[in-house]
Amino acid sequence: MIRTIKILILASAGFYAFPSISANLAIDQKSIPQPAQCAQAELSQRSVPWDIPKNSETPLNSTVSPQYIEIPDIYWNKARAEKQHPKGDLAKSISQQSGVLAIIEESANRVTYFLQTDTEATRIMVTKWRFKLDNPQICIPDDSINTSAQGNASTIALAQSSVSEKNTPCLWKLDTIVKGETQYEFWIKEICHNGKPKKDHKTIIQLIQNNQSLSP
Repeated sequence: MIRTIKILILASAGFYAFPSISANLAIDQKSIPQPAQCAQAELSQRSVPWDIPKNSETPLNSTVSPQYIEIPDIYWNKARAEKQHPKGDLAKSISQQSGVLAIIEESANRVTYFLQTDTEATRIMVTKWRFKLDNPQICIPDDSINTSAQGNASTIALAQSSVSEKNTPCLWKLDTIVKGETQYEFWIKEICHNGKPKKDHKTIIQLIQNNQSLSP
């Protein structure tokens, strides 16, 4: 079954115009408060088709452009080149976390940063967005939720390049919403061999949970 899930693109002047937010989560009414209605987000939108499998415990999958796979590298190079000093409270609190390598302060309520994991040479790109303070509403089909992270309804997806090679870069993406007010996005790049990643989605989720506490 193919369903279109909205992808948001950060509209800030001068920021790289690749889709910086991937498949955003539906809000699980049982565990997270559901806003009364969906408001128009003040961000441009882009759609990507995800193949949603019947087994909800498997990751979503999508074929994307090679440029999409490179998003974590692009942001990493930007963060290292600019060497931003945190100004807002959110960015300052993130900079004090263990393992934070670099930060991009997109706004007072939205920060992208990079974590070095404890157990292996894997770099995680994270975007933390306190979207409730910015007033946009995230509105996505409930059937995109296929896992949980620290008790929060989440979506995990594997994006693979449209360029078919035996060994090709691919991208794990996990999105979660905490208490209906803060969104986390996790990006982990790796190599897929004949379409299969080295790490399965359960390993990716555990890696994220071991390195980031999901606070509002």
